Amino acid sequence: MRKLFFLIIVGISLVGCSTQAEINIINRTNNNLYIALEGESYVLEGSENKVITIDTGKRNIFSEEITKVELQLEGETFMMQLGDPYGYVTGEYYNTTDLELKQNETRNIYCDPTHAGFKVYNNFGKLISSIKYFANNDTMDHVCATDLEEEDFAFQQLRYYTDGDTIYYTFELNFDDGSHNVYGGPGNLMELDELFYIDKDTEKK
Repeated sequence: MRKLFFLIIVGISLVGCSTQAEINIINRTNNNLYIALEGESYVLEGSENKVITIDTGKRNIFSEEITKVELQLEGETFMMQLGDPYGYVTGEYYNTTDLELKQNETRNIYCDPTHAGFKVYNNFGKLISSIKYFANNDTMDHVCATDLEEEDFAFQQLRYYTDGDTIYYTFELNFDDGSHNVYGGPGNLMELDELFYIDKDTEKK
């Protein structure tokens, strides 16, 4: 009986109990972050943080399990940025990455602003067929979104104004009835973490 009891104890020790890891996302911008992880979606408002718990399996004394998860993360004025081997940012941005989590690990992700941005909320009572934006020092027009339904929204990160880059933006909303609205223009110099918000009450150009 003692031997059996000992074997049970050893078996429990070898297999162990369930473990978890935590991903702590800290929003250090003034605007929303949008997160998708493990089939769940989250909206994190400015200056908030969110702890998401991930199941990392049973503890094993012989090896430490690694759990890989795909994280989608971007904000109205934030994008993840690649770094070089020395820890310096490269200027390459992305919104999806794979995380490898150890058992019982807490992974902190600090989201500092990287861009300015603009956001359109469709409360105009009709379909927005396209949303475009133009920069004064760029010959191209850029499409942010198409076929934006009523009560839906779209956003786009933008390069921000600096002393060496006096960029300003014009925004154009084209509606399915053939009408269009224009916003911004000269003087619309957007600083880091600044968001230009557009809805039916926003003053047009």
